[in-house]
Amino acid sequence: MRGSTPSNRTLALVRDQVQAYALDRFPRVQALLHRLDRRPHAADLQALMNLIAPYVRYHERENPFPVAPSGTFTGDFPLHARQHADGQPLTLSRPVLAGHVMLTGRSGAGKTTLAQQIAHEAYRQDLSVVTFDAKDDAPYFLMVHPETLVIGPSTPIPLLEVPSWLSRAEYERLLTRVLRRTWWGGQGTEQIGGESLEKTYRAHDHPSVQDWHRTLLGLRQKGDTYNRVDRIEANAAKLAQFTDRYTSIATTPAGAGISLDLLCTRSMYFGFRLHTELEDLLATWLMELRFTHHRAHNCRALDTLYLIDESVLLLHEQTITETASIAPTFPLLREFGMACLLTTNNYRSLPDAVKSNVSTHGVLAVSDAREQDAIRATLGLSKAQSEYHAIHLAPGQFIFKTAGDWQRPTLATFDDVQVTKHITTEEWRAAEARTNALARPDFAVVMAAREEHESAGQQPTAMPLASPPSRVAPVVQVELRHTTKRADLPLNARQRAEAAYIAPRGVVLVAEVLRDLAFHPMQESRARKNLRALGLIEEHRIIVRSGRGGTAIALTATQKAYDELGIPKPHLGKGGAAHQYYLRELRDHVGATLEVHGADAVIAYDSGKHQRLQDFLNISLNNGDAIAIEVEVSRPTATAQRNITRNTGFAITIIATLTRQVQTLRATLADRVLVVDVLQLLDAIRGAA
Repeated sequence: MRGSTPSNRTLALVRDQVQAYALDRFPRVQALLHRLDRRPHAADLQALMNLIAPYVRYHERENPFPVAPSGTFTGDFPLHARQHADGQPLTLSRPVLAGHVMLTGRSGAGKTTLAQQIAHEAYRQDLSVVTFDAKDDAPYFLMVHPETLVIGPSTPIPLLEVPSWLSRAEYERLLTRVLRRTWWGGQGTEQIGGESLEKTYRAHDHPSVQDWHRTLLGLRQKGDTYNRVDRIEANAAKLAQFTDRYTSIATTPAGAGISLDLLCTRSMYFGFRLHTELEDLLATWLMELRFTHHRAHNCRALDTLYLIDESVLLLHEQTITETASIAPTFPLLREFGMACLLTTNNYRSLPDAVKSNVSTHGVLAVSDAREQDAIRATLGLSKAQSEYHAIHLAPGQFIFKTAGDWQRPTLATFDDVQVTKHITTEEWRAAEARTNALARPDFAVVMAAREEHESAGQQPTAMPLASPPSRVAPVVQVELRHTTKRADLPLNARQRAEAAYIAPRGVVLVAEVLRDLAFHPMQESRARKNLRALGLIEEHRIIVRSGRGGTAIALTATQKAYDELGIPKPHLGKGGAAHQYYLRELRDHVGATLEVHGADAVIAYDSGKHQRLQDFLNISLNNGDAIAIEVEVSRPTATAQRNITRNTGFAITIIATLTRQVQTLRATLADRVLVVDVLQLLDAIRGAA
């Protein structure tokens, strides 16, 4: 700098620093820049350099991102994150939120944690939150937010019900369009799907997916071309897979189950560990259905947030059309009150129609240089900012950029909130029960009538409903009349037989039902499904024997079933289905007396009856020795010692637990106490009685 006039190069460098770090927000900086614009003077430039020097050093050494002035983020939707430099809370306005939010980062970077905190905020602000959870990572939403509907195999959804806001032709086009986008069939799938749907609706007033499957199989005729036969068989196979995995959805007829209006206005949770075309179909259908509902009712204000975790699973382009299933609709969602909160660990694989329609980005740590290049181009990062992202971004930090008033990339932080993400089987079943309680009151009537027709060998056509489908389903718990007169129960002969078989036994296996009642597997499956829908039985997956393939489905009757049948509930202890089954086996195979003298089971040893038991235990026993058996499969380390202390009067106490718990217990217990694998014990005694 010579004389009183600063060099143009120095002046340009200082201006670049002011611009890069948004330092012109300070009034003194603005005044000096204005004076330099009017009449460049070395003294003014020096004053400006001295003023901005601490900020420049901070940004060059620690934080290469500009800092938004205090009060910049004034939206009414907090993101539960803060600007790193000053802790200013980050917020979005609802119009900006409606433009969709994308969180990008490698696995384990924290994007799901941040996304779930944003989803909780949406719940708090009375938005409907629809979660598509490809990692099965957020089922706890169902407990924290009990108004959420479960979408799953047991949910009675009438997939073929024509919505009140669409004509049948419009709905047929919606279904066939979804099929084509999600199932690997292209134009052929759309043609065959449309033809079979048309015939299904003509033949059935209240069709189900099963009716559609039967109609599809009936399309095949002599003289059909190979391509037509192949398309029919391919679509039929897909519908068969759908029926097998989502049985309640496939068997629920139009007019029954959860109303479509409810599916378009309530929060929902659809979690799955196995991702296939079936999950693509359901997720896409749910989005398209709500979109048509909002468009038909001209819903413009934001009322729905879709949380699509690991969105690459539902936004992939590995389809026959090479287009993601929801990509054509994605740009229109914000126009009708629907926002998407997406997380992905592979930004480059997302469709351009999605990436170009996201207004807010949160970028966490990534480990792929190509990902870093794509993100740098999207967010417009400088070389220093891109280098910070690649090397220095710490856990809990992310780069934030939005289309609001402050449109520069900003370094932000969020808290790593630790929550118990998974729920128990009982909590999951309670959520299913809450959802199924919203089924229309004629659900049980329609299903029972269809079962009667099928039992009589008739096609389940046009079942009359008590009333036309309502626009908004009432919250009604489906209950049977409490009476001991079996003629009043809405059950067919098979359903009565299965209920009467399960109830007095307390717990039975599906294999035992098939064996003893001589049911065909499909007949038993239909009967069991209806009994479960009516709240008469419950299903449990338990381990029944050691070795590979030792699991089975156990059935228990509910108190409601005992009330309806007018019989007492058998006593099989106070534990769950697995505990009850193990006690039942001890009772039936070695004559154990259950729940006596404080023990789960007691045996008076008889060498003539219990030789296999003695061989398994490999100990010396005398006739008449009292043996206590404690079945500990849930919390053995917490209860075993207490039970042993209580059982001091027995010759020996056996702690029967699961394999992984045996060694732990053996190291802590006293003499005359044996710890055995409960499954190996059952294998040994079966057939010994």
